[in-house]
Amino acid sequence: MSERGQASVELVACAALLALVALAAVQCLAVLRAHVAAERIADQVAVLLAEGRPVPRSLGQEAKIARDGRRLTVTVRAVAGLPGIPEAQSATVLLPR
Repeated sequence: MSERGQASVELVACAALLALVALAAVQCLAVLRAHVAAERIADQVAVLLAEGRPVPRSLGQEAKIARDGRRLTVTVRAVAGLPGIPEAQSATVLLPR
């Protein structure tokens, strides 16, 4: 194989590897965004419930909100396309008595 052919093969292999790394980074950022959103919504809902105010419907559209006694769990879906990447992130808070 000539040096030009070898360089072309290496270039294609590097481009494919860089594309895979970029895709994995985007997936990790999506999971991180879902985790931060779950924590933010859990905090907001906990404050609203502690004050005796109703939870706005808009918060429930972005996340699944479940209450079990004092435990409040919020789950937000992450857009995951790669195997092994979690499809959802959740946050749990304890409500005051």
